[in-house]
This record gives sequence, structure tokens and C-alpha cells, in this order.
Amino acid sequence: MMLTLAAAGVLAPRPARAQQNVDSGAIGAIDTRQGLSNNSAFTLLQDHQGFMWVGTIDGLNRFDGVSFATFRHDPDVPGSLANNTVRRLWEDGDRNLWIRTAAGIDRLERGAGVFHHYSLQAQAFAQDAQGRLLVAAPQGLFRYLAEDDRFEPVAALPWAESDPAPFAEDPVWRILYDSQDRTWLSTERGRLYRVDADGGVTRTQSPWARALVEFEDETGRLWVGHTRGVGTFDPADSQFGDAPGAEHITASVLPMLRDRAGTIWVGADRLYRILPGETAQSMVIESTAPEPLSTRFWDITQDQEGAIWLATAAGLVRLDPFAKPFRNFVHNPTDPASPGAGPVVSVASDDGNLWIGTIGGGLTRLDLTTGDAHRYAELPGADSLCGSEVWAVHSGPGEQTWMGTDRGLCALDANTGRFALVALAVDSASSEPAVFAVTHDLSGQVWAGTSSGLFRIDAATHAAVRVKGIAEDRPEQPGVAGLAVTGDGSLWVGTSGSDLYHLDPTTLRTTRFALGDARALRGSEGFWAIAECGDGNLWLGSDRGLFVFDPASGELSEAELTRSLPAAPAYALVHDNDGALWVSTNNGLLRFQHPLDPNSSSVARRYTTGDGLPHAEFNRRAAARLSDGRLAFGSLAGTTVLDPQRLLDNPHPPPVVITSIERLRREGAVTIDPYGRQSLRLPHDDTGLTFEFTALTFSDPERTAYAYRLDNFDPQWVQAGAQRQARYPALAPGTYRFHVRAANADGVWNREGVSIAIDVPPPWWATLWFRLLAASGLFTALALTIRQVSTRALRRRVRDLELARQIHLERERISRDLHDNIGARVSTILAGVELAQLTAGSGNREDVDDHLVTLRAEAQRAMDQLHETVWSLNREQVTVGELADQIHEHLHEQQQLRDKPSLRCEAAGDRRAVLSSGHALEIFRLIQEAVQNAIRHADAHHVQVRLLTDAADSLHVEIRDDGAFRQPPPGHQGFGLAGMRIRAEQIGGNFSLESETAGGTAIRVVLPLPPMRRS
Repeated sequence: MMLTLAAAGVLAPRPARAQQNVDSGAIGAIDTRQGLSNNSAFTLLQDHQGFMWVGTIDGLNRFDGVSFATFRHDPDVPGSLANNTVRRLWEDGDRNLWIRTAAGIDRLERGAGVFHHYSLQAQAFAQDAQGRLLVAAPQGLFRYLAEDDRFEPVAALPWAESDPAPFAEDPVWRILYDSQDRTWLSTERGRLYRVDADGGVTRTQSPWARALVEFEDETGRLWVGHTRGVGTFDPADSQFGDAPGAEHITASVLPMLRDRAGTIWVGADRLYRILPGETAQSMVIESTAPEPLSTRFWDITQDQEGAIWLATAAGLVRLDPFAKPFRNFVHNPTDPASPGAGPVVSVASDDGNLWIGTIGGGLTRLDLTTGDAHRYAELPGADSLCGSEVWAVHSGPGEQTWMGTDRGLCALDANTGRFALVALAVDSASSEPAVFAVTHDLSGQVWAGTSSGLFRIDAATHAAVRVKGIAEDRPEQPGVAGLAVTGDGSLWVGTSGSDLYHLDPTTLRTTRFALGDARALRGSEGFWAIAECGDGNLWLGSDRGLFVFDPASGELSEAELTRSLPAAPAYALVHDNDGALWVSTNNGLLRFQHPLDPNSSSVARRYTTGDGLPHAEFNRRAAARLSDGRLAFGSLAGTTVLDPQRLLDNPHPPPVVITSIERLRREGAVTIDPYGRQSLRLPHDDTGLTFEFTALTFSDPERTAYAYRLDNFDPQWVQAGAQRQARYPALAPGTYRFHVRAANADGVWNREGVSIAIDVPPPWWATLWFRLLAASGLFTALALTIRQVSTRALRRRVRDLELARQIHLERERISRDLHDNIGARVSTILAGVELAQLTAGSGNREDVDDHLVTLRAEAQRAMDQLHETVWSLNREQVTVGELADQIHEHLHEQQQLRDKPSLRCEAAGDRRAVLSSGHALEIFRLIQEAVQNAIRHADAHHVQVRLLTDAADSLHVEIRDDGAFRQPPPGHQGFGLAGMRIRAEQIGGNFSLESETAGGTAIRVVLPLPPMRRS
């Protein structure tokens, strides 16, 4: 976004009645082409976040380094800017942004984007010690009270008798609150008003037609810009004077600024800079490109990174202290004075000149002072450049410049301007070898590394001698790739076979180090660059990277400081005056600030095309240090000259802000202003979320890098490059935190960055209380189910146990029945048999017959009882109807044996009602016993058995006779009554007996019927 004007020939700093030239660095122009609403910019302010606000004649602008947001008056929008002409801006201690427009004062409510209007007129703002806003109005000096959102008067007008009000004939242009709690107002007509803390007012007339108090220095003096330059006012003695160092500024001054370093910037007919110190001097900053500094200045400010901003009638101007001051010299086909075409493969310097050797473009001599270039090409004749490919150039002794070309070695005499070919060939029939490296030793002898070995040349006679023993151990690779003379006078030779030779220039004694046998260097193109480390070791550059060589041990190792880099060729090596090592590569320039420091193992800085280089790929051996400390490097696109002392990196981590949050909902997008927001709560049904963010750095903002992360979503930081947006799909319910970091163009990261908490509550059916309630309900249902299942299981168990008990009782009843009834009958029969046997022994036939009749009757009764028992055992249950039929059959058989009593049985109710076979047998036996009692002991005429089932699921059994009741003797239970009672109780029945002396007897049993009593 910044228009950098620091290219070759663009900046031509020159003094304007100044005593010192100042290189202006990079000057950036920002105007409507970059989005500014109007080029007439009146005021500048950087707020606490880092945004740059610009007031223009057509609206208020907020600039983030990349884009502008513009606020204008809209009559249809309540809360818009009151007027489009913005003359002054101020941010108070409460971070309110105040805007002075042609219609009064506005206050921007950030976050809501609403402007609150105050009709108070004011030309300038100031701030007191408590951070409260001070304004001067036609009615006097006012102070803003934030708690009441109103202005209160501090000092009322008129301020002096017979003194006209400062408005409107003599408007106040500046307000200054000084270190003594005094407020100074300066007017168009040169008056200075001092308002004391108690409201007292003192007026002083300046000697100038207009006096603008700009700042207070450390001595308490007030600096005043006026119509004829810069002056001062000393409140101690009320004396006006000339500002030190500003004597050469005679034009009308409007804005001034004292920056954080103490430098004073003055906007007048030009931009001036007054350096601090006892010998302060004014210096002009100018540009020969489209003239952004040759216009009227309205305001000057300094941003958080230290850059100076100017509001002018032609837009904004920014002086970037961190813009890289690379001077790039490139070929221009339409300019004969530009360097020659082709990749630059060699550079060298002499007094004020830079020599540039190219492939195909010959040799160029560049005057670094004027920028003029003179080209040398290969021409017919003996006194021209001897080749078009200048692989090496060296400024040597005897005012000669030596060139190594594809066709041999040339020497250019500075006095005659003529070239001389230095013969290196063995004989006239041989061609001259290509020369890749040239240097000279401490004695003035010239050394040339060629495709055929190493040569020593006498600088005066040009006589050349091939040095024996160099590169001869590898005949297939006889070339010399690099040369270097160290501080002790030794010559070091690097060969194309990656061997290294040490040579004593005086004795020509050589020592070979067969480094080409190392695995890391097999197949390498050799050592192009050789430089001293400073600790007795050597830096060696090759196509395999940067190495360190220890001559004492002969050991070669990869340079520690490049181990963190991907493999890259080290084309050229050069130290600057501070000892930093510069390495040219195929991907920019590397600067190692402290190359020998073991703790400095990473690249201090890499410079590429983004920093202003014409090309990122450089060439072997194409580097030189100039006499003034500047460095020159040759690349594929030209030559770059830089001053390491002025090559400053921006140390300021850029402020990071989230500029917009967009919630994407089903019904559309909703935008949220994140200003002042620490957290965000989202509905669970949002379908997406977009964050927009920016780093508020204005020094090469296009190269800002970003990284972001959403906690509990992103597993790691997302490296976004220059992208300033992050999108996320619908977030699951939970808590998140969005973080953004940024790095400026020089790679300095703001690790803290900015973050915002995000809460996505679950829907009501997924809330904790609902889950607890649901879990409670589920637990209750589960408990009830378990209880029901357990109850059923218990009931089944009880039924099983009851069934087992009933089976046991049935067995007992059967055993008892067999024993009590059938067993008794069998015992009687056995006794009768014995009696019959005894009687038969006596010979009495009639007695025997009587006994046999009796035995027969007993046996028949036993068979009947057994039949009744088997009848009950042949079924699991017996219906009331079946029991009634069995009783009826029994009574009928009994009736056949006698005339009276008459025996009857009837059943009423539900004949399908069932009872167990055991219960049926017990009832049957009880009825038998009761009927027999009535026949034997009641002398009854009628015996009636009645079975009745009722609605209460009970069986009523009644045996009634009409016989005479005879009370049993004391202690006697009666005629089988005890047995009948026991039978009834054992089957769960209720036994009762009713008898009257004249009315007969009724035996009743009420027996509950079991469930599922229907057959």
C-alpha cells in the first residue's frame, strides 16, 4: 500500500539552506488511489488500538495499512457524522475519539459506530493532567465531563477588558496544556492566552502575525510556529526568541512535531528536520520523484512504529524508518547511462566507482555519487575489453582494474582508459583460459584463478607465471573457483574439485587439503567464496552450502548457523564493518549478525524481493565491500548497493485487532463490531462464523504474516500467510477462544496477539438441567421397571414356593388320607381276617360267615375311598360342578343302603369355578364326615349338601340336617367335628357350626377360591 520511492536515482537528498544533507529513506505517498476519501487531508491521529484516522474535506477515514473505512454525513441515518469536513482529531484519556467538523464537535461511540453531536464550536483540542478534554469555543475554554456527558466552562469570555473575543475575528488555532497545569491558547493574530488552574487569564502579544504553540520542551520553553519560521516563548520571563537550529527556516510554518527521539519536524515550504543537541541544525527532506513533499502541510504525527506521517493538500505522506535502503542498479534498454544487460557475476569498487561485470553485457563503471554509468564492451581491436562475459573484476594496484573474462585476463589503465590483454596461454597456438577470480596480495602481485589453474601476474609488466602444484591432483578438474588473501598475507585457493590450497605468495610453498574427498562435497562445483571467520578459521561457500574450515586440524564442518536452513548454495561471502557475515544465495541475502556466537545459530535476517531487491537469485563471487562500508551484490537482474548501518529492521511487534465478526445464520449473515468485546455468545443453530482481523503495522503491511487458532477446534496454529480472514463452520456447543497473532515485514511476531472467548450454549434439550432431569426420569423409570420386574420375579418365586408348599401339603393330605381312611379300613379288614380264622378254628360256620360279610363291606368301603382319592389325584384342579357330581354320586350310593335320611346335593353359582384337587378331596372328605355324623348320630330325616360360589370368589359349603342335636360330653369335640375343623383350616377355609336342639345342625365352610378360577 505504501509507494516506496527509494529506488535507484529516485531519492536525491539535497540541502535547502542547510548545513548537512540527510538521506530521506523511503517516502510513501497515500492518496485516493489507495482508498483515501479525498486528497485534501487536514488532520491525523493514531488511536490506542493502532488505527490511523485521517480527517479530510470529504469525510473521516480509518486506515489499517491495507484499506480505508470512510465515515460521512448521511441525513437519513441518525448518529452519522455531523459534517464531512473534518479539521481536527483527538483521543482523550477515556479513549473517546473527538472530531472537529465544520458543524461543531462529534464524539464517536466505538462499537456502535454512532456519532454524538455537540454544538460547541472549537478549532483545537487539548487534554489536562487528568486526561479530560479541553476545547476553546467563542464562549471561552471548556472541559468535558464524561460522567455527565457535558462541557463545563473553565474560563469565560471576554478574557480581558477591551480585548475582543478570540472568535471569530481572531480564532484560536492551538491549545497546549503544559507541565505547570496551565492551558495556552494561540490565535491567528499572534496572541497567546494563558489560563491558570484557578481560571485566571493572562494575555501576551507575540511579535509575529500568527503564533501557533505546538509543544513544550524539557526547559519549559514553548515552541511556536509563525509566519516567518520557528520561535520560542519562555513563560518565566515572557520573552520570545528564535528557535535553536531553525535559523534557516524563514517560510510560514503551520504544523510542527517533536518526535519521541527529540527530533523536531517542521512543515513549511518544505519538510524540515531539526536534530536534537547543542548544534541543532535544520535539514530538508526532499524527493525528486512525483513531489509529495512540495505541497502545503496541515498536520504531522508519529505512529507507534516511529514513522512520520504528514497530512497535506495532496494526500498523506509517510516516512518509513524501516524501509530497506537498497539502491538497485539495473539495465534500462532506453537509457545508455544505465548498467549493461545480463546477469551480474562480478562487482568491485575503487574511489567513488562501482565496477559491474555481466554475462553478455560487458563491463560497467558506475559513479555512485552521480549515478552515471559508463559501459565497456568487447570491440574489434587490441585495446578493448577482451570478452563479453566478465566473470571477475578487481580494483588492483597501479591504478589498474583487472577483468577476468571468458576470453582471458584484461587490465584497464585508469590513466589511458585502454585495455591490455594479459597473456596466460602456454604458447600462441593455445587459447586464453577463462578467468574466474582475480585478487592481489600484500606485495602488489596479481593472482588469477582460471580454468587452467592459478597464475601470478606482475602488475607492472603483466608477465604471468602458472603456479605449479595447484589443481594438478585432479586433472579432470583443473580449474580455480575462488581466491582470497587473508590478513597474514596468505593466499587461499579453492578449486573446482573442492580441494583447498594454502599458498605462501613469497615462497610459493603450497599445502593441499583434499576436501573434495569428503562425502558432502562429492560432485560439488568447488569453493567459490572464501572469507576469514575471525577466529583463525575460514568460511567456505559452495553449491553445497556454507562450511567452516580449521586450517590447524584440516577439519571441515557444516556451518552451525545454517543448519536450520534448507540446503542452498552460498554464492558470495563478505563481512560488513560490524563483523556481520553476509551470504548471497539463490533465495536472497542472508545476514548473520553474530556468526561466531554459538547461541546465534539461526539466520538473523533474510532479504528478498519483498524487501526491495531486484531479484532473489545472486551469483557466485559477485560481492564487494566498498570503502565507505557499503556492500554491493550482483544478481540475475542487476546490482544492489546497501548500507548495513542504515538497514534497520522493525523491532515493534504489530498490534493485532479483530475488525469484524460475521455470524452466518439460516436467515442470513449478522455482522458484529468486536470493539471492546472480550467474549461472544452464539446460538447453537448458527451455521458459520467468520473473523476478519488485521495487524496495524504501516511498514510494508502487504508482507505481514498471520497465524490463528480456535481453541478446542484447531489442533494447532493455522499459518495464514497474508490472509486476514478465518472461517469456521457451525460450532458444536462448548467453549472456545479465538486467537490471532501477526508478524511484521521483518518477521517480528506479536505472540500475545488478540483473542476473544466464544460460548455456544447447548439447546434446551442438551442442557445439563435437562440431562439431569432426563437422567432422573430414566433412573426413575428404570427403578420402576426393575421394581416391577423384581416384583414379578418375587411373585413368581412366591407362587413357586406356594406351589411347592401346596404340593407338599397335597402329599401330606394324600398320605394322611391313605393312612386315616384306607389304612384304617385295611387294618379293620386284617383284624376281621384274624377273627374269622379264629372263628373258623372253632368250627362255628355262621360266625365265620358274619365275619366275612363284615370284611367284604369294609373292603368295599376301602375301595370306594381309594377310588375317591385316585379321582382327585388324576387332575390338577376340580371344578365345583365336578365336585358336586362326585358328592351327588356318593350320596346316591349311601341312599341305596338305607331308607332314611334322605340325602340330597345341589350346586349354585358358577359351576366352572375351580379349586385344587387336594382342596376338592378335603371338602369331599369333610362332607362325607358330616353326612355320616348326621346319619349315625342325629336321627335326621333329611340331609342336604349345598355348594355355592359367590361374587367374592369364595366357595360356600353347607351340610344341613333336621335331626336332634346332642351336645357332646365335656372334653369331647363331638362327632368328628375336630377333624372337620382341621381339614377346613388346612385348606384355608373358615369352619363354623350352628345347631339347635329342635332345629337340626348346619356345618358351614367358606373357602377362598384361587385366581384364574375359571375352567
